[in-house]
Amino acid sequence: MFRFFLEGFLYDVSIGLALKKTRRKIADIIFRKKLYPVIDVCCGTGQQCGFLEPNGFISGIDNDEGFLGYARSRYPDVSFVCGDAGRLPFRDESFLCAVISYSLHEKPMILQNKMMDEVRRICRPDAFLIILDYDMPWNRKSKWGKRLTYLIERSAGGDHFRYHQSFLNRGGLQAFIKEHKLKEVGRIPLELGCSSVEVLHF
Repeated sequence: MFRFFLEGFLYDVSIGLALKKTRRKIADIIFRKKLYPVIDVCCGTGQQCGFLEPNGFISGIDNDEGFLGYARSRYPDVSFVCGDAGRLPFRDESFLCAVISYSLHEKPMILQNKMMDEVRRICRPDAFLIILDYDMPWNRKSKWGKRLTYLIERSAGGDHFRYHQSFLNRGGLQAFIKEHKLKEVGRIPLELGCSSVEVLHF
């Protein structure tokens, strides 16, 4: 168990630290629009949940029990569930907002589609979907960002890198939004990550 907590801690002081500012921006959107109850799909160490308003109903789901143990120890007010993102264990129309952060690009297309079907099912018709993931470069800084993120994803290797490349070859996050007929209501570009936070309606 100590190893799992160590892995969670190391993730938060590396990747988590780099995403801290962005996670605060996402939390601010949810707070201002009062988008509770909210679920963080593929929540990892639970950092995004930790930035959300503790008085609102918050859930996080991930299939990594080690990360979830770390998350539960840090954010006891959040309901964390171990489960499959392609088969979410929640009732229909349970949430007003779903967050998916850097989880689409690391999965095969068939699982991405299952995730979206499940997220649609558990969210209300007027719900918001907030996705943070890789985009195609749109200016000079984002082109440098693409090079940087390529090196990071390449170091992961294996299926992770193969799915990442497939996601970008299909057009990245913007193409994913079009494929799933999502309506953009807001966007926060992240040039150095060649990524975007997309605030969407179904």
